[in-house]
Amino acid sequence: MCLMVSFLIFTQSAIWFLSDLFTLSFSFSTIFPFLFSLLLLIPIGFVVKSIAKDVLNNENSLKELKKFKRNYSLLNFLSKKVSHQNGFEDLRGLNFGNRSAVVKLSIIISPSCAHCHKTFQEAFDLVLKFPDKIFLSVLFNINPENLDNPYKAVVERLLTINRSTPGKTVEAISDWHIKKMSLKKWLKKWHVDNVSMMINQEINKQYEWCSKNNFNYTPVKIVNEKLFPNEYELSELKYFLNDFVEEKETPVLERIA
Repeated sequence: MCLMVSFLIFTQSAIWFLSDLFTLSFSFSTIFPFLFSLLLLIPIGFVVKSIAKDVLNNENSLKELKKFKRNYSLLNFLSKKVSHQNGFEDLRGLNFGNRSAVVKLSIIISPSCAHCHKTFQEAFDLVLKFPDKIFLSVLFNINPENLDNPYKAVVERLLTINRSTPGKTVEAISDWHIKKMSLKKWLKKWHVDNVSMMINQEINKQYEWCSKNNFNYTPVKIVNEKLFPNEYELSELKYFLNDFVEEKETPVLERIA
């Protein structure tokens, strides 16, 4: 833009000098606007050039960072094994997607955790976009002995709905974590007649497993028995789906060979 303006000023000046109207008898008042514009445009040009250079450098750095982060070896290096896996497969949470999928994604959340809303939405979006490649299991970390916790009822009802009317599970959990319905409104909409002892035992089992692994926080994200690194957004898991498939197929091909 500045170069265009400079070019126009230069062109107009050249035409003026070459025209018959030009004489050497000019005053300071006639040449001052030209000199002022020229002096003003020179520093502006340097500033714009510097800004443009910084923007291009930042874009290149961002591209390099993305390329670096999407390296499967780096993800593998940052992913840590869950300390105590015993009993994990026995936990009965809310399941979505293809049970035979290569990528087994488990999230451990709590109804009172604000960050868990985003984690659930990202996890559920992954299942919707890649239903054949991802199997999602939603587990809960909530103290069953804390009877004063009003959010315990949310977990009780979600697990009850999932067992009695599984067709409504998606709507029930979406009302809470995606639509972010108030506790009073949600409990009114998703009323259940009674919570069985089996449900309470399941809540206790999930809580004890979390305690055994020192998961005293939520959300926890686990992919194929490894903790998903905090350096990544859960939505970035989509960039590694083919890598997980190749990793599983490689040992099979080696056995055949």
